[in-house]
Amino acid sequence: GERADGRGPVDLQDPLYEGLPQRLKSGVKKRLTHSARRALQNSRSAREIVADKAAKSRWPKKSFNYDVLEVFGGTSMVSIQAARHWGLRVMQPIDIRVGIDLRKRRERRWLLRKLDVWRPRMVLVEYPCTPWSILQRNVNFLDDPEALHRLQLADKPFLKLTKDIFDGQVRRGGHALTENPATADSQKEPEIQNLRQRFYETTSCMCRFGMRGRGGKLLRKRVRWIATHKKFVEALDLQCRGDHEHEKVEGQNTALSAQYPPKLADVICKTYLDVVSEEDWSSLQLGTF
Repeated sequence: GERADGRGPVDLQDPLYEGLPQRLKSGVKKRLTHSARRALQNSRSAREIVADKAAKSRWPKKSFNYDVLEVFGGTSMVSIQAARHWGLRVMQPIDIRVGIDLRKRRERRWLLRKLDVWRPRMVLVEYPCTPWSILQRNVNFLDDPEALHRLQLADKPFLKLTKDIFDGQVRRGGHALTENPATADSQKEPEIQNLRQRFYETTSCMCRFGMRGRGGKLLRKRVRWIATHKKFVEALDLQCRGDHEHEKVEGQNTALSAQYPPKLADVICKTYLDVVSEEDWSSLQLGTF
C-alpha cells in the first residue's frame, strides 16, 4: 500500500513495517470465506428455528382463565391431583354428580357456550362407555342387539359433544384429551373416527398406571387416547410388560376400572405443564433475539 505521508509505496520487507497488513494468500482467503458463509448459514438456520417456534407458541396471542376442566369427570381424579399437587387452576368438573345432566340438549349447548367464557386450556372428556363396550355386545345384549342399538343411540349425543369440544378447544387455541376402551364400538363411530383422523392417538394399559381391582391385583384395562397434542399420547403410550398378575375387569371391578388412578392423573398434569412450557416458550426467549 501507499505510505500515509504520500511518499510512495511501502516496502513491506523493511523491518520498520513488520506486522503491517499484507495481502491474504489464496488458501487463507478461501478458508475465511468458507467460515463466514458457514456462520451466516448457521445464523439463518437459528433464526428460522426461533421464528418457527415463535409461530407455534401461544403467548401472548391466547389467554386462558383455567388450566383443567373434566367433562363426565366421575371421581374427578385429574382435577383433584391438578389442584392439590400441581398448583393448576381447576374448574369444577362437569358431571351428573354435580347436577349437570348432559343427556339434555340444552345442557350440552350451555356447556359449549360456557367454554367460550371459561376458556380452559385443557378439557379432558371421559364420555360414558357402557353401551359401547365389548361386554355389552358379546354378553349382555348378545340375544337382543336392537335393545343395545337403542342404548347406543341414546348416548350418541355424547360422541358429538366430544367432537364439538375438541373443535372448540382448537379454535380457542387450547387442548383436549379423551379416553375410552380400545375395543369399544364407539371407536368406529363417525364422530370419534373424525377425531382419530385429525389428531394424535395411542393406546395404553391401565395396569401401568396402578389401576387395581377389588382383590388388590392390577387391572389390565386397555384404553385408547385421542389428544390435540402429541406429547399427551407419547406420555400415555404405556403397554403392559406381562410381568405381573391381573384381575379380570368384571363384576365390581368394572366400576373400579372407570376410576382413574392418581398416577395416571399425575402423568396427565405433568404432560399438560410440558405442553404449556413448549407453547409459551416465546414469552421467555423471543426478547433475546
